[in-house]
Amino acid sequence: MQIDPRHLVQLAVIVDKASFTEAAHDLNVTQPALSKMIGLLEKRLGAPLLSQRRPALATPLGETLAQQGRLIHASAKEAEQAIVDRQRGLRGRIRLGAPPFFLETIASDVVRDFTDQHPDVAFEFVAGFFDEVRDLVLRRRLDLALGPMNATLNAPSLRTEKLILSQKALFCRSGHPLLRKSDVTAEDLASARWIGHSPNSVITSEMKADLFEFGVEGLELVVASASVSLLLSLLETTDHLSYLPLFMMRGAVRSGRISALPVQGFTPKTPLGLIHGVSAMADPLMRAFADTIKTHLIAAEGEVFHVFPHLAPQ
Repeated sequence: MQIDPRHLVQLAVIVDKASFTEAAHDLNVTQPALSKMIGLLEKRLGAPLLSQRRPALATPLGETLAQQGRLIHASAKEAEQAIVDRQRGLRGRIRLGAPPFFLETIASDVVRDFTDQHPDVAFEFVAGFFDEVRDLVLRRRLDLALGPMNATLNAPSLRTEKLILSQKALFCRSGHPLLRKSDVTAEDLASARWIGHSPNSVITSEMKADLFEFGVEGLELVVASASVSLLLSLLETTDHLSYLPLFMMRGAVRSGRISALPVQGFTPKTPLGLIHGVSAMADPLMRAFADTIKTHLIAAEGEVFHVFPHLAPQ
């Protein structure tokens, strides 16, 4: 036998108020309507729900059904509050796709600061390069994706929002012989051993293009990896060089373990930004999260520029 959940909620209010009049007022219905509902429900069940009506006292069966009504009512209220909180940007779930270097260097700071203001938000992070995370947003498997803005979206339902113009630089271990040179030449760079990001990363293609413009041709990577920890370990313990985003390197630079080579000419080429659906930024939660990411990226770049002012874009 199916029972309308609304009738269970109404029964619960009648029992809790012990009054048809007060229950009708709270439920915004008429008292005769509630009386008729109870009568029809008792007829269907073949058993009384109230032992008396003034005051309204439940029978054991009536109390059992009233308890179910209380649970339904509480769940409905919780759902309503969840909707309100989501609309105010206080609650929800954020699914972000991002390159591995972002997840390894910035994501923890973003989550920490964001959850200070939004403690009821849950996160799902997926590591991937541009094509992968773009497709996941397109299929609505992700809400947002971080990626290079010079790539083609190939989807009219997606939008982009630029966050920063990511500055790159050449990095080496502190104490590297090239740091003692007043003028690092193309020959110096051509004779070095190089490590870098994954072959399918935009960073790698920019690295080869920038070094080619500097006069280094036919660059081959000794190690290519999306793992920031592996690249940092190799930079710290070998004389290899690498070309990486400044914000990705802020912790290592601040620690003094790694330095940026004083080589001019590596200008920002690729805006880094968010990919999202057409209406995503209308969601207060997504808007607030996007702003938090932007704040951290700008701060991370600015921190390294403070340490290495000669690398700052003019």
